[in-house]
Amino acid sequence: MVLNLEGKRTRFFDLYQAGAPEVTAGYLIRAPQVALLDPGGSRSLPYILEAMEEEGIRRERVAYILLTHIHVDHAGGTGTLLKELPNAKVVVHPRGAPHLVDPTRLAAGTAAIHGPQWEEVFGPMDPVPEDRILLAEDGLRLDLGEGHVVEVLDTPGHAFHHVVYYDPKDSLLFSGDALGVTYPSMEGPRGQYVIPSTAPNQFDPRLTVESARKLSRLSVDGVAVSHFGPYALDLSALPHHLERVIGLMLEATEAFARERNLGDDPSLETVAELAGILWERVRQDMEAQGLRPRDGGVPYDFLVNAAGLLYYWRYRQTHPA
Repeated sequence: MVLNLEGKRTRFFDLYQAGAPEVTAGYLIRAPQVALLDPGGSRSLPYILEAMEEEGIRRERVAYILLTHIHVDHAGGTGTLLKELPNAKVVVHPRGAPHLVDPTRLAAGTAAIHGPQWEEVFGPMDPVPEDRILLAEDGLRLDLGEGHVVEVLDTPGHAFHHVVYYDPKDSLLFSGDALGVTYPSMEGPRGQYVIPSTAPNQFDPRLTVESARKLSRLSVDGVAVSHFGPYALDLSALPHHLERVIGLMLEATEAFARERNLGDDPSLETVAELAGILWERVRQDMEAQGLRPRDGGVPYDFLVNAAGLLYYWRYRQTHPA
């Protein structure tokens, strides 16, 4: 169920990733020291500034840009945004920080996942000055003023450098991709259906579920998901759900890879074929839980998931557990 944020300091708005609505969410915490969560790619900059203007937030009031991880759809525009926010510090996992200072490898990895046209979709990546970075160590507490404290929690799984932000004042968890993705259309009789996010190249099923278990101990009104929006999710049920759906997708990936005797990097056509298989498998699971999945082709999330699962499968062939 979509969560009503009325009475909370958090403002939710659309980053219009690639110009499309309801793909990637932005969040502002309107505390005395303002915090912005995951600004997305640099093409989302106008929507961030518009949201700030609507809230009457002066640019110099933004104290923190809180990054859950450095994938382009979450952090690609950070360096560009900093030019507009003179007092903001970037809070990022220690393993992600070097790739913001020098985004060369990050840009190359983005091209490998999203194709050579990635910059047209997300916008260019500007480097982040090292002196504007604050390392997001597990347990770090950020005081936004008037008793509004946000805590960093380390959550590897989607990526080794993933963190989430726990906001007890607003009773929210800003989850990035740690707990997967869900959309308004995915509400069913048993609640919101969440799809694990298995993007390349650091996805780890075991760590994903362990991080979900860690977060299941929190008591919050809702989870502010990057893709897409705030929801009243049952954190206690998510570890089992994620483990089960990841299992379905891994099983389908292994069968697909062995049937085709895949070895080296798969072609884009191969990734797209697996994406269709994964989407059909998850559609069946959604229907079994009383949902009616949308029509209109394979969602883009599944193209990214397919690439990540194939990478993980190939890695496991040479690095058995």
